[in-house]
Amino acid sequence: RKMPTDTALHMAAKGGEMDEAVKILDEYATKVKEGAARDTVAVIDEQDCTGWTPLHWAASRGKDDIAKLLIERSANVHLVTADNWSAMHDAARKGSEPVCRMLRDAGADVKIRTANGNTPLHLACHYGRLEAATFLSDCEGLDLNETNGLGHSPMHLASRYGHEAIVALLIDKRGSVLLQDRIGRTAQALAAEGKFDSVVQALQQAAAEQRNGVVNAAELALNAAQEALSQGDKAAAKEKFEEAEAKFAMAGEEDRAKQSREAANECKKG
Repeated sequence: RKMPTDTALHMAAKGGEMDEAVKILDEYATKVKEGAARDTVAVIDEQDCTGWTPLHWAASRGKDDIAKLLIERSANVHLVTADNWSAMHDAARKGSEPVCRMLRDAGADVKIRTANGNTPLHLACHYGRLEAATFLSDCEGLDLNETNGLGHSPMHLASRYGHEAIVALLIDKRGSVLLQDRIGRTAQALAAEGKFDSVVQALQQAAAEQRNGVVNAAELALNAAQEALSQGDKAAAKEKFEEAEAKFAMAGEEDRAKQSREAANECKKG
């Protein structure tokens, strides 16, 4: 089915024209009731040539009252564009915590990823939307360390664009500052590139604390590996050595990571 350019409801959503939106929805509801609606897709869920629904437009333009109306009138909160862009992504990028909340309560996926791997939290952090980032980071099951196609976590993006309050929020919620993107850069490196000195300082302090915790966890994994070896369980030992390797690498302990990797490889033998 060919997508239309714009419906009257798209225009009302873009412009925040509440009376017009209500009128269109009421007229359509009457048609449906009388059996006169010929549309294969409900007018509320029509997608334009970009794949955006009226709800996408309301969320992206910050027309919270229109978004609320559409959600209350049972707009499909799961519809996405060809690159998997959802209304939740729009609300997060715009920074509307109320719309993010309404969408979540209506069943929208807070963890949905665009084609290039961005979650709504990535977008809130990229654009410095503190209220939306706070709400999303508290949502059940959300991974603060989820990375996009470039290997950037929400922490990377908040740091790259100098959003100090969001960096502080993510640190407070135990987001990792040690993760490296696909070309080996940490959040601190990105903040330094942007000359965001206060962000660099906060990340340095957090990195020291997190590094200690990660090294401790790596040492626990090593101990567990040795215990498994002593019991003759090479498969379990290999798994624990690999866990230790990953954690030592994250903490920048390259020599110990290498030793753990070699121990894991030894477990494969025999």
